[in-house]
Amino acid sequence: MTLSISAVLTLTAVLSLSLISRKKMFKMINVKIIVAVKPTRPTICLMASGSSLYFFKLFSIFGKPVSHSKSPLIHNAVFQKYLPNYLYCRTEIENGENLRKVFFDLKLSGASVTVPYKEVAFQICDEVRGVAKQIGAVNCLHLENEKLIGYNTDVYGFLDSIEEWQKDINSVLIIGAGGTSKALTYSFLEKKYQVTILNRSEKRLKAFENLDVNLFTWDNFKPENYDLIVNVTSAGLDLKLPDEVNLPAPKEILENFDKLIFNDII
Repeated sequence: MTLSISAVLTLTAVLSLSLISRKKMFKMINVKIIVAVKPTRPTICLMASGSSLYFFKLFSIFGKPVSHSKSPLIHNAVFQKYLPNYLYCRTEIENGENLRKVFFDLKLSGASVTVPYKEVAFQICDEVRGVAKQIGAVNCLHLENEKLIGYNTDVYGFLDSIEEWQKDINSVLIIGAGGTSKALTYSFLEKKYQVTILNRSEKRLKAFENLDVNLFTWDNFKPENYDLIVNVTSAGLDLKLPDEVNLPAPKEILENFDKLIFNDII
């Protein structure tokens, strides 16, 4: 099994970036791929300082944009200590239809999925496990016996992050209606929270019509008092956009709130 030239070039770029934080570990200056993939998937072979060989399992985060993501720093710090033959990088996906192809072309062992592809990831899996089956969105991909297995850990990660406040929460406003919004909505309803979802357009809100939640678009929103406000849109991720348009909702809406928690599950 071989990689296409474009896949090899992509690997060269992403691995070079991922290895920057690992130079101390390998005491390397120049790194190059000498064997893209061994016959037994999925191992990346690198040569450091012209002599030693190192074999890695490669992982990535998929999304658009992903340049802001701190996931490589977090994962590689853990890998360096506990799993030194693992590497984690970023991969920006231009077209969600190519997500499965990119995963296999890069010979990944697993991937994290962020906005806007969590619902696409659900569709391209060979098998979906756990709460992701009910939610219809996947944020973790895992290769198992050459099959793509999907999970959703958004709920657990977010609830852990607000554990100390949960006893004070009764009402929640979620800004955005994508895959992460679905995951959090199911969880919040299980906890008997009153849930309101605000989205730019009405189309995505249709997926929530059978749930006991309040649904609003920017045009008909009537703000109330909320104990927790969660942003699950991609607003703020593209730093090239001016501040006045890089917001999860119009400024006039946001000015109604004196507390706002941004949810950045990546």
